[in-house]
Order: sequence, then C-alpha cells, then structure tokens
Amino acid sequence: MSRMAERNITDAQMHSCLRRGHLNETPTVNDQGMWKFGVEVYVAGDHLSCAVVIDPLKPSVLVITAFWIQ
Repeated sequence: MSRMAERNITDAQMHSCLRRGHLNETPTVNDQGMWKFGVEVYVAGDHLSCAVVIDPLKPSVLVITAFWIQ
C-alpha cells in the first residue's frame, strides 16, 4: 500500500494540490540541481500539502510526499 493510500489521499486530490495550491515554502535548489518546494491547498474539507521536486533538465514533476495538515 502506498503512503498516499495509507493517508487516504486520492490522485485527484494530489493533482488538485499541484494545480490550485500555493507555495508554503521558498523554492530552493537541491544538490542535484532540482527545484524543491512545498505546495498546499484546501481540498475535501482539509488542508493538503505536497513536497515537490522539479528537474529543470527534464519536463517532469515528482511529488515526494503528500500529507494532510492537522
């Protein structure tokens, strides 16, 4: 079982966080040259946060983790 499933987070909720969310931390560049930041949105009656990495050399977004904010 994935962490998202354990936390009752659906793919649609995670996509909503990426599409409609706002930054909750300043973007920084990690050791591999990728941008890392947090995104947060109010969805399904709760606050959802996603830790995200973007590789500027590839057009891709990687969600590291997603969790509900209590």
